[in-house]
Amino acid sequence: MKQSILAVAMCLSSSLVFCQTTDRASCGGQEMRTSQSKPTFGKTSSDIQDYYANKITWEADRQQRGIFQVRMNCKGELYEVTLVRGNLSETQIEQITGLILKMPEWKAAEFNGPTDYLFYMDFLYRSNELVINVEMR
Repeated sequence: MKQSILAVAMCLSSSLVFCQTTDRASCGGQEMRTSQSKPTFGKTSSDIQDYYANKITWEADRQQRGIFQVRMNCKGELYEVTLVRGNLSETQIEQITGLILKMPEWKAAEFNGPTDYLFYMDFLYRSNELVINVEMR
């Protein structure tokens, strides 16, 4: 409970546009931005794209983009999502953050054992096509 309150307080005190958390929490170890093995979702590289297909409402006549910072705990659960940059509507931001937080568990990052991890998801919609890039270091 204390960690959830802390996460919400961090979201409220930040100057970022939007932040959302769940009752999931960090494992308490040091959060990594590099790892021996990166987190994975699904079995193929298109699994992330397939997960989001037709779940987000886009405005067909313009290019839209949102870059989200995502925090994952050592169990592979995504527990905090923050919009870093983008030109999305509030509805789209809420849809995307909700979908990210509801994603099935990932295989956690490894750095001398499972570890918390920070990465970015870039959603780009243009020419009636959604492209999702996941940046992990």
